[in-house]
This record gives sequence, structure tokens and C-alpha cells, in this order.
Amino acid sequence: MLCALRSMRAVLRQDGLLVITQGMTDKLWRERPRFILEINTSEISRLFVIDYINDGARFSILDIFHSSKQKGLKVWSIDHPHILLGADHKRLLREAGFADVGLMGDYDFQDYDEATSVRLIVVARK
Repeated sequence: MLCALRSMRAVLRQDGLLVITQGMTDKLWRERPRFILEINTSEISRLFVIDYINDGARFSILDIFHSSKQKGLKVWSIDHPHILLGADHKRLLREAGFADVGLMGDYDFQDYDEATSVRLIVVARK
């Protein structure tokens, strides 16, 4: 991971920004919900089924298409052997050479709160 972050930093212009966003937050990691309804529109519903495995998780994703254009299911899984949370991102980005690292809890620029935020947005400046 550190190698990838250093590589990202290398291609950024001076004062360039790296933005990382994820749905797994300190709050969700602590609560460990098994099911998360991520999307629910008139065309598609997306359900995450999460298996917590040590420091990581397997996310099984079920897309249910229910529009007049498309009907059916799509299922796949993603394994993350180690879930990075807010403090992990800060530490790794600083170690990769980023000067300023900030955490936001939503797209309205609210500060990240480990106890309540349901989104983790990391902004790092070269």
C-alpha cells in the first residue's frame, strides 16, 4: 500500500490533491453490520453482505435490477484483507510523503468523526 501511495504522490503536481473515499468508517467497523442497503432506486437495489475476517472483510454485493429496461441479478465479491480506517490513512499518507492529510465525514466537507461519520473521505496534498 505504501508503494502505491508513493507512486500516486510522484505523479501529482506540486500542491496536487489525492482524494480517497470509502464507505467503511470507524463507526461501521465498530458496529460491524452484516447487511447494508447501499442503493435503492426505481431501477436498481444494491445490497452489501459483509463477512468480517480478522482485520479485513469480504464484501458480497448483490445488484437487483427491477426497471422496465432491465431485470435480474448480478452478484460478486471483493476481499479486503486489511480495512484501512481514518488513522491508518493519515499514518500511511504521511509516511508516503504527503504534507497535509485531512479527513472529512461527507461530501459537504464536515469533519470526520470516528463515532458518527458514515463516509470516510481522505484528502492529501503533495
